[in-house]
Amino acid sequence: ILASSSVTGLLSSADWSAFDNKISSVTTNNTLYVANNGNDSTGTRNELTKPFLTIQAAITAASAGDMVYVYPGTYSESIILKNGVNIYLTDGVSIESSATNVVTDNNVAVTCIIDGYGKIINTSTASSRYAIYISNASSDITIRAKYVECSGSSGASLYIGNGTVRYDVTKTYSKLGGGNQIGRAHV
Repeated sequence: ILASSSVTGLLSSADWSAFDNKISSVTTNNTLYVANNGNDSTGTRNELTKPFLTIQAAITAASAGDMVYVYPGTYSESIILKNGVNIYLTDGVSIESSATNVVTDNNVAVTCIIDGYGKIINTSTASSRYAIYISNASSDITIRAKYVECSGSSGASLYIGNGTVRYDVTKTYSKLGGGNQIGRAHV
């Protein structure tokens, strides 16, 4: 997926037919690229040769309708999702952090799509840790990733307390049995 006016077919399949009208075409105004050799100070929208270094800096710089396109590499950070900003993780992307949450809506209403073939891993062995933590009742998030893991003594790979979340994750793994925790969410 490169910068374009429309990204189609990201999530279409027989299993997702109920959501086709909503997500079969994602409009992007601009694309912000992220790479291990990027620079958050010089990262520039729609410039392949000027990627951001961190996913969070690209999300912060993005506007609703933008796509953050992440190139292969390990990104040691946690990210806060932003309303209307979609994220595409290419094969070979690993977002890893020992923070409480690796990916979160930070209890703010967010509508977005996280798509691709990346891994999202919480590396902490402490309790109450989450790889993905969605808590706002108005959040509407679609997650499609290769692998989501939580290493903590309690917690979960996916915590969905509220909101609407659609997920198609190839493998979720919680080392000590936290699994996926679903609260009052629409899943």
